[in-house]
Amino acid sequence: MSKLSLLFLSVLSCLGTSVYASSIKDNVEEHCQALTNLKLDNAKIVNTEIIADRFSPSSKSADTLRGAKVKEIGDLPQICRVELTIEPAINVEVWLPTNWNQRLQSIGSGGFAGFIPFDSLAVAAKSGYVAAGTDTGHTGNVTDGKFVYKDGKLQADLITDFAYRSVHEMTIKTKQIIESYYGQAPDYSYWNASF
Repeated sequence: MSKLSLLFLSVLSCLGTSVYASSIKDNVEEHCQALTNLKLDNAKIVNTEIIADRFSPSSKSADTLRGAKVKEIGDLPQICRVELTIEPAINVEVWLPTNWNQRLQSIGSGGFAGFIPFDSLAVAAKSGYVAAGTDTGHTGNVTDGKFVYKDGKLQADLITDFAYRSVHEMTIKTKQIIESYYGQAPDYSYWNASF
């Protein structure tokens, strides 16, 4: 293939991406709402909304131990917030900034998890990353591992969700959401243990 052909394909590729990106910026609410119709295996998008400047996380799923005592997160860019539930009961948050840097940052909660790290999602989204976090399939905090036992019995499914399944499924679903929303896959994907 000649150098001229390669140059032409490169320019065409960049133009296609920038046209799609500008269409998202023009229709952010429409693109965000359309995600509720996205079909995902063993998962359902339960809510989408546009947030900008300020966000108050639900106390049920927010971190209460690592010092994230702030009831409201401020100075946020415009974000399409996606709430997702993966079967059987893994809760996931995906934050899609309007000004995306073509990167995904999946964020861990530390310890036994059991909450969504909203403060860390905000830091990533402010830097242009799509940010994703999960409660790993249970409610709790970094030092509470009681979820592994119920009525004196080991909960193998919850342990599997906590150990690896929740993060794996979150990543797969988040990449599908990114492709649907932005029209392209992320160039790079990162894991931030965030503790």
